[in-house]
Amino acid sequence: MINVKPELRIDGQVVATGEITGLGDTNIFNMTFSSPSHGSDQITNLIDAGVYQAIGLNLGQISGDQLSSLKAELEETKAKLEARIVGGLTKDDLVGDFLNTIALTYHAEFNTKNFITSRSIGVNIATLPSETVFSTNLKVLTLFGIPRYASSSGYAMDADRLVNVVIAKDGKDEKETAFMLRSGTTSSALEHQVPEQFFSTTDSPVEGISAVKALQLANEFKIPIYKITHQNFTSVMPQLQLDKQVKDDIQNAVNSGKEVTVSKTNINFNGWNGCGYIILNPETGAAGYLLSGGINGGLEEDPNASRKDAIFFVSIMASVVSILVFGPLLGLFVTLLIAAAVTAAVKYLDGDLSSITPKDVLKYVADVVVWTAIGAGIAALAISGAPFLLVLLTILLLLFPVAILDYIFINTFLIYKRYLEYV
Repeated sequence: MINVKPELRIDGQVVATGEITGLGDTNIFNMTFSSPSHGSDQITNLIDAGVYQAIGLNLGQISGDQLSSLKAELEETKAKLEARIVGGLTKDDLVGDFLNTIALTYHAEFNTKNFITSRSIGVNIATLPSETVFSTNLKVLTLFGIPRYASSSGYAMDADRLVNVVIAKDGKDEKETAFMLRSGTTSSALEHQVPEQFFSTTDSPVEGISAVKALQLANEFKIPIYKITHQNFTSVMPQLQLDKQVKDDIQNAVNSGKEVTVSKTNINFNGWNGCGYIILNPETGAAGYLLSGGINGGLEEDPNASRKDAIFFVSIMASVVSILVFGPLLGLFVTLLIAAAVTAAVKYLDGDLSSITPKDVLKYVADVVVWTAIGAGIAALAISGAPFLLVLLTILLLLFPVAILDYIFINTFLIYKRYLEYV
C-alpha cells in the first residue's frame, strides 16, 4: 500500500502535519469553535487517508471579492493546464482552490437565502462562525480490517456547523421556529444543489444527494416516510428496514425529546444506497439533516468487523472441507448454502435481516466461492502428493503474504465490480 502524511494547510502554507499512515486508513480530525458568549464546541470527522478536503469558513459574510479572487486563481490554473505549463503547479492549485470555491459558494448562497427568508418571516439573524467541508471521496475495501484497495468515489459536501442567532422582530417564538425550519431545509438542499451547479453541463447534467433530496426521492418511489416521536416509537421502529447506525441515531434522538423524519427503507440513487433523515428539536426548529453512511458526521468503524472476519474465515474452511468430502458438485452446492448463511450472519450483526438484497447474496457467494476454490486447490495439491508445488506455494505465501493476498483480493474485487456494472 501507499503511505501518505496528513497535512493541514492555510493559504497554501503547511501549519500542521500528522504521522505517516497507509492510504485508506481512517484518521480523526477535530475542529473546535470557541466564543466568549456561547462557549465552545467540537466538530469531529473521520477522514480516509488520501482524500483532499477544503474547509470553507463562514465568519458572518462571504465577500464577493473573496469569490472573485478564487475565480481568478482557477482561471489562471486552467490557462496553464491548457498551455501544458505544469511547472510550479501545486495540489492547492489543481484541487484545493476548486474545492474551496465550492465550499465558500455554499456559504454565500446559504447566507443570501437566509437573508431573504428572514425578511419574509420577520426575524433578525446573525451568523456565528460556521464551516462546511467539501472533499474528494475514497471507496476503501479492507481485508481482515486492513485497507487493501482504494478508488476515487466522487465528492462529498458536509455542512458540519451552521449556527445562527435568530430574534423575531415582534418577539414571537413561532417565527423564530419557522425560520429555523426553512433555513435547515435550505442548508440540506444546498448540499446537493451547489455541487450540481459546478459539475453539471448542458450535455452532461450531474445529480447529487442530500438528506432532503433522499426523502423527496423516497416519497417519489412510494416508500413510506415516518415522523417518529415518543408516542409512536415502539410501533414504528420494528417496521424500519434500515442500518443499525441509523436506528441507533433515531433511538438516541427520540430518547432526548427530539422528533425524527425518515423513510421506511433505503433508496438506490445513481449507485448510492442509503437514506436521509432529519432529527428535529420541535421547540426551537433546530435540526440535523443527515445521510446514512456517514456524510454529515463521518463513517463509523464497524464494531463487528472482527466477528465478520471470523465468520468469513470459518465459512471458507467449511466450504473447502465440503468440496474435499462431498466432491465438486455436491461440495459446490454446500458452499452456496454456506455463502447464503454468511450473508444472513453479516446482516444479523448489522442489526437488520430484512435489508438483504440480491447483490448482498451475490457478493458473499462470489467471495466464498473464489476463496474456497483457492483453498481447495491448495488442499488438493497436498493430497495428490505434489510436495514441490505445495512447498513452493507455502514459501511464496510466507515471503510475500500481503502482496499475494492483495493480488487475489483486488482482482477478485475488480472482476466482481465489472460484473455488477454489467448486470
